[in-house]
Amino acid sequence: MSTLTLEEKWTVRAAEGWLMLKAPCEAERELQRISPGQLEHPEVIHLYWGTLFALKRWAEATSLARAWSEREPDTVESWIALANSIRKYESIGHAKRILLKAMGRFPHCWIVPYNLACYCSQRTELDEAEMWLATAIGIAIATGKKKEVAQEAVQDEDLAPLWQALIHKD
Repeated sequence: MSTLTLEEKWTVRAAEGWLMLKAPCEAERELQRISPGQLEHPEVIHLYWGTLFALKRWAEATSLARAWSEREPDTVESWIALANSIRKYESIGHAKRILLKAMGRFPHCWIVPYNLACYCSQRTELDEAEMWLATAIGIAIATGKKKEVAQEAVQDEDLAPLWQALIHKD
C-alpha cells in the first residue's frame, strides 16, 4: 500500500465531510473515486466502513470490518468496527464476545471496556455494565482521556438502562 495522492487525500476529506453532514450516499460517491489499489489504505478502509455503517448496509460493513481486523489486528478501530457491525448484523452477544477478545489485546484503551459497558447495559447486564464503565473511566483517567469518556457517556443512549439503574440503586 502506498501513500494517498493529493487528489485522493482531498477525496477522503470530502467523504469525511459528507459523513459529518450525515450524507453517506455522497460519501460513498466520493470514495468510489479512490483508486482500487488504495482501498486497503487504513484511512480509506476506516472511512469506507463508516460509510457502509451509516448506510445500514450491515452485511457489507461486517465483511469489511472482518477483513480489516484480520489485516490489521493491532488496530483497535478495526475491532470496534467489527463489534459494532456484528451488533447490528448478528447480535449484541456475539459483538460482546469480540470485544472481550479485544480487551486482551488492548488493555489500556478505554474504548473497548466502554463499548462492553454499552453492550452489557443494552442486555440489562447492569452489574457487568457498571464494572466495564468503571474500567473504561479508570483507563481514561490514567491516559488523560477522562473528559472525553465523560462527555461520551452522558450522551450515550446505550447506557440509559445503566443510568436508570444507578439512579434507583439503594
